[in-house]
Amino acid sequence: MSALRQAVEMIGGQTALAEHFGISPQSVQQWVMQDRVPASRVIRIEAITSGQVTRHQLRPDLYPEDVVKVKDKTSDLDIATVKSGD
Repeated sequence: MSALRQAVEMIGGQTALAEHFGISPQSVQQWVMQDRVPASRVIRIEAITSGQVTRHQLRPDLYPEDVVKVKDKTSDLDIATVKSGD
């Protein structure tokens, strides 16, 4: 099962996911048919699934596996940093 299909199932279906974004279920259906989430939606899907479906799983072209999510203690923002080759 693709990461997107897994997220859709976890969230409660295409209609439920569409409601999270205020878009039509048909838009989500297009994502599923193409197996591609728009870049602007990836982070929110990761958050909605509580990180069980990651940005890397949804869009490895944008979020390579060696990118790690860390918390900026001063601003509560998620920041991506690249692991060093050490």
